[in-house]
Amino acid sequence: MSDFSASYLAIDEDELVKFLLDEAGQSRRSQVNPKDLLEYLNLNCITVEFSREVAGLGGGLSLRPPRALISFHDRLIATDSALDANRRRFSILHEIAHYVIPHHQNALYICDKRDMGFDTQVTFEQEANRVAAKLLFLADQFDIEANSHSISAATVKQLALQYHASFEATARRLVERNFRECMFVSFAEVASSGIDSNQERQWRLRYSIPSPSFRHKYFSRFTRGSVPPKVAQTMGTFQDIAQSVAVEMQLRVPGSASPKSFRAEYFHNTFNVFCILTPIADNQVGSMIEVPGRAVSTASTADSTR
Repeated sequence: MSDFSASYLAIDEDELVKFLLDEAGQSRRSQVNPKDLLEYLNLNCITVEFSREVAGLGGGLSLRPPRALISFHDRLIATDSALDANRRRFSILHEIAHYVIPHHQNALYICDKRDMGFDTQVTFEQEANRVAAKLLFLADQFDIEANSHSISAATVKQLALQYHASFEATARRLVERNFRECMFVSFAEVASSGIDSNQERQWRLRYSIPSPSFRHKYFSRFTRGSVPPKVAQTMGTFQDIAQSVAVEMQLRVPGSASPKSFRAEYFHNTFNVFCILTPIADNQVGSMIEVPGRAVSTASTADSTR
């Protein structure tokens, strides 16, 4: 006897995304069109100035303005008017994900910046983010392209513009879906004291994400780290996400007697500094890596853990 179940509740996320993209005529596009998905699902979408709406509640409430919401009963999605085009696209896709994931049937979802963050701890929001990302990057189409291009800031820019996605989301997915050994690292600027105007900008670790093969062979995350001072000095001069600084970096790998050499390519989106880490072949260790306008040899060692 077959154990096949026809229950729609058992549908896989990938199957759901593929079905929706196919039925809404998105599979052969170069980027997803949220309007077509909305029309297929018979959903309406409006923009709302949520900050004003939240302020109008009064009573001293400390509410975080939503980025978007969906009302199942009204078949309505609303997005914050303050969002830029890319964040609005993802917000719409996030609410569509709530609508199509079978066990998310509910009256109302109100989602803020934290809910749509990659590190949200709310299960429903994690699931909506995953499906929204798969819709945004057209399921496995992005995976094929990501593995066909170099792992670099230039590729991040190219794919981000193609898919109308943020540079950070694109860089993260480039690494997450890559068969090759690489890691994405994000840094946030340390707030200045305001006392010393000559103080150099400093960037501290936010998070790191490895590709599956990188995690298996080297380590899964950094426990601490910062942008090397020589690299940090160049960040303010970059006007384009594709501009980058590459350095050779020695890192300790768990279980290895000696440090391993990696190529660390740093780039900047005006808010955060990002790094793509790739291993250097043993026969290439010690070679100087050229940097636009200057040369930087090695960076300080950062701790890592499996």
